[in-house]
Amino acid sequence: MSMRLLSPRLRDLAAAACLALGTHASHALDLREAHALAIAHDPTLRAAVHEREAAQALRDMGRAGLLPQLSYSYSRGRNDSTVRQDTTLGEVRSERRYDNYASTLQLEQPLLDRAAWARYQLGQSQADAGLARYRAQFQALAQRLLQAYTAALLARDRDTLAQRQVQAIDALLRQNQRLRALGEGTATDVLETEASLAAAQAERIEAADTLALALRELEAIVGQPVAAHALPALAETAQAQTLPLDWPDAEGWQQQALAANPQLQAQRLAVDAAGHEIARQQAGHWPRVSLYASHRRTDSDSENTYGQNYRTNTVGVRLTVPLYAGGGIAAQARQAAQSQAQAAAELDALAQQVSQDIARAWRRTSSAQAVIAARGQAVRHADEQVRATRLSVRGGERVNTDVLAAERQLHHARVQLAEARYTYLQAWLDLHLASGQFEPAHLDALDRQWAGAPAPASVQP
Repeated sequence: MSMRLLSPRLRDLAAAACLALGTHASHALDLREAHALAIAHDPTLRAAVHEREAAQALRDMGRAGLLPQLSYSYSRGRNDSTVRQDTTLGEVRSERRYDNYASTLQLEQPLLDRAAWARYQLGQSQADAGLARYRAQFQALAQRLLQAYTAALLARDRDTLAQRQVQAIDALLRQNQRLRALGEGTATDVLETEASLAAAQAERIEAADTLALALRELEAIVGQPVAAHALPALAETAQAQTLPLDWPDAEGWQQQALAANPQLQAQRLAVDAAGHEIARQQAGHWPRVSLYASHRRTDSDSENTYGQNYRTNTVGVRLTVPLYAGGGIAAQARQAAQSQAQAAAELDALAQQVSQDIARAWRRTSSAQAVIAARGQAVRHADEQVRATRLSVRGGERVNTDVLAAERQLHHARVQLAEARYTYLQAWLDLHLASGQFEPAHLDALDRQWAGAPAPASVQP
């Protein structure tokens, strides 16, 4: 993306992020730096920037119809004509070879033009809608970035947990093989463990593939290669941390979304623009009045003015009254009215969707701490169960399959805990995005969830 299309602050952020990534290959890529890189490199946002700039031209296009129109025309030609004229003496014939020219400078200023005024208002609404759509795309970039970022983190965690599972089952297999060699184990235990190890290894391969794909998706957004080790890890204390919320209930977020959500703002402006389009079409029934002035110089401009040179200054008022257009104006007005009704219905549907998004994000955010705590408790219990089951096997109270089942349960609990942590971060950001409250500073609050990040006394969103 051309840096000139970004605001000065965004340009500084993008440049700093590119420099940091280029000079510190081992430096952890946090969300704020990834966001700055995405602003500079994401093709979807680049398209939104160009759409925004194109929409701003609609302001000038609409205003142009209200401003004076100045034009100049010039023509020069070579004429060769034969003139026959009847007289009392008979027909007189003459040959004329001459040059002619015409030069006209004209200025026209609309005085009464409802169509031009409607086009002006239409251009303003469309330009404002373009800004709102850009803000929506800017916020959507943060959402896509966090989705790709947390997907890569979760994929890395799954890969790490899959490796741990393989290591645990492999250690159990070696133990069973030793016991069998000593005559204390069975071939069944070895076969069961080998089967579980093969399944765990297959899961490990799938986890590695998922991680590679997740990193590719993140790279497509930030425009830079990203290594798994360059991403930070969630701090262990993240289970007990709570991200700040501006409103204590979903209703407060709903009201804020109705006022500030950029998608809703863009759609409201689309409804307004459709109303101006109706006015523009209906203006076809109204007369147009304009003031004009012209300066014209001619020489032999026609056969009747052969050999004559004119210099003419004119000031006047032009009135144009439409009388009949075959019903086309009325049909176009009806079409515009239906388009406005369609835009209004789409606004209602979008408002319902935003309301549902707010409700969903609020429930996921408000219940996340309890879910994370429960998942953490499940991991602790599963870990204790593995240790207890191993002891029970030694005492003859449990069998090898019980250990394998406990290991799988522990692995599953760890994966669910990781998913719950990242779901909480995504839901918190989704809540701010849907309500139209997102600011890049919110990424700083998320970055404080990583291991080694500073934890200030208060976090302002």
